[in-house]
Amino acid sequence: MPRSTFARASLLAAIALLTTPFPALAQQKPDAPPSQSEPPKHSLAAPEGTVAWRSVIEAARPAVVVIKTDKGQGSGFLIKSDGTIATNAHVIAGASTIEVKLATGETYRRVYVLASDETEDVALLRIEAADAPTLKLGNSNDAKVGDDVVLVGAPLGLEETISTGIVSAIRILPDTGVRVIQTTAAASPGSSGGPLLDRNGEVLGLIAFSMVQGQSLNFAIPINYIRGKLDALVLSPAAHLFDSTHEDFPGGANSTSRKRTGVILAGIGGPGTPQGSFEFISVQLLDYLSEKGVDMMNQTASFNPMTNQVASLNNYLQRLPTSGASGLLYMTVERPRNFKYIVRLQSFDANGKLTWEEKESKDGWSETGAVNGVLEKIEKKLLTHIGSAGLPLKKGDSEKAPDQHSN
Repeated sequence: MPRSTFARASLLAAIALLTTPFPALAQQKPDAPPSQSEPPKHSLAAPEGTVAWRSVIEAARPAVVVIKTDKGQGSGFLIKSDGTIATNAHVIAGASTIEVKLATGETYRRVYVLASDETEDVALLRIEAADAPTLKLGNSNDAKVGDDVVLVGAPLGLEETISTGIVSAIRILPDTGVRVIQTTAAASPGSSGGPLLDRNGEVLGLIAFSMVQGQSLNFAIPINYIRGKLDALVLSPAAHLFDSTHEDFPGGANSTSRKRTGVILAGIGGPGTPQGSFEFISVQLLDYLSEKGVDMMNQTASFNPMTNQVASLNNYLQRLPTSGASGLLYMTVERPRNFKYIVRLQSFDANGKLTWEEKESKDGWSETGAVNGVLEKIEKKLLTHIGSAGLPLKKGDSEKAPDQHSN
């Protein structure tokens, strides 16, 4: 089961346990498509009873953003003046394009994904902004049942929508161990990623999902998960670029320079492939090719969990000619059953023409054995292509082309 599917299934199972005796309840992400018969739960104006929140709301509104992708719409908020934004991972999951609209109406179509964790359901984005208004991050460990909270989001596209409530429970999801804050602050489709604020105007969490067929059953991911991701960013310098103007290659290069050359490694995890296994294989191949002197454009391969391989590949090929890259190495990883992996590599030149392809598979006695085994086999086949147009060497490394019969 793909990691994203596993994470959502875990949440479903967890909420089913937490909400008994309501057997018919189901989970609904606040940014899921709404029923045609259901009217919006909120209006643009702050609801009655929020007068005491006025100063908090007015200070928070400029920092709340709308996030639009080719898959749907959600919310987010600025946490650093350099344009760093916090949101839910499911808001951007599977997206090929991402746009961020500020409260001023400004729209940014060049969006960098700095970090995304589908288990914790948090993500960090960045836009090319300066001196942006921000929200102060609180300490979600201090949240107590009964605390007053306010939610700011954009449900159904209604921007700067406000709802108030209290912290009604603090829960731990049993399958994942992820902490969630249960709140009575109402959320609707499109609220995902919006900030849950305390009386001091500090963010306690990101609204993540609600329960359908239930009253005031809304859940937020604690902000401390985001604080942890911020601290870890120095360990993960590579960012994936999503550019809706299609001027650069999305999700592959860690540089926006048109003059940058090198091969981009990207790909897709087929049915049954864990994202972790895909990322391990891609990192090992990148390290291997870099050690052999191959000019690689990106530091990490982008994982596309789409099951439609043709659509995924075409998405990369359409942007390849304007990316500045000298080629694309497209990887497909499949796990048809436990302890078996199949890796297929296709090489395309700068114009998107297929130049060669290789395929290897490996059965093992364990997941680790199967992964390492298929890596060893595919690396040997790559040796015959290193130094060719598909895997060009860096300048000055022409004399370091490996012996095709060496290890």
